Amino acid sequence: GQVWHAQVMPDDYADPKHCTSSGDLKPRRPTPQIRASDFFGQLRQTEDGRWFFKQQLNGWPGLVELELRSVTCKVRTKLGVGFIKRHWDALQSGRTQPSFPAQMRSVRVTLYAPSWTLKGWSEDSPGFAFWAAMQNAGGVKVFHGEDMVRAVKNRSFSNLQGFDPATTTATRVHLFAHRYSKAVEGPKDKLTWHTGLLMEWSHGLFTTVFELAW
Repeated sequence: GQVWHAQVMPDDYADPKHCTSSGDLKPRRPTPQIRASDFFGQLRQTEDGRWFFKQQLNGWPGLVELELRSVTCKVRTKLGVGFIKRHWDALQSGRTQPSFPAQMRSVRVTLYAPSWTLKGWSEDSPGFAFWAAMQNAGGVKVFHGEDMVRAVKNRSFSNLQGFDPATTTATRVHLFAHRYSKAVEGPKDKLTWHTGLLMEWSHGLFTTVFELAW
C-alpha cells in the first residue's frame, strides 16, 4: 500500500507552531503528528508478529489500519555530525515491541497503508478522482472513484430535474488560469499557476469545472 511518514513527539511537547492554544497537537497536518503515548500505546500486534496503528492518525479519517515498518531518529556524534539512526525496524527487530527512544525530541515512523490504497481512496471504489455534483436548493453530493461512473449509470448523482444524462452534450468549454492569493509572494509563487476547464452543457441548468490537482 501507500507509504506514509509521521512525526511522533514527546508527551510534553508544546511548540506553539505545531500545537493549539490548549496544548493539543494541531490536527490533520501535511506530515501527520502524534504524541508518543498516543502512538506507541495504541499499537496492536497481529499473530504473525506485525504491529499496527488502527486509529485515525492525526485526525485524518483515511489514515487507519497502518502497519508500522520503522522508527528512526536524528542523532549527532560527539563532533556534531548528524545522522539518521534506525531505532526499530520491522524486518530486524522481530517481535520486539516498538517504543519511543529516551531523551529524543521526536522520531519519524514509516507506515504502510493497506494494499488497496494504491488504487483509490476507498477499497470498494478504485480511482483517484472525485466529483461534487449539484443538488436541489444548492446542495452538493460528492462521489469518488468508480462510484462516479455508477452514479451516472443509475442516475443517482443528482436530484435536479429537467435533463437526461444520456442525451446531454457539452456546448462550450472555457480554459481559465489563476495564481494563488498570498499576503507575501515569493519567486515560486509568481511562477505558479493553476488551470481548469469550465464546461457548459446543453441542458443549461449548471456548469462543471474540471481540474487536476494533487
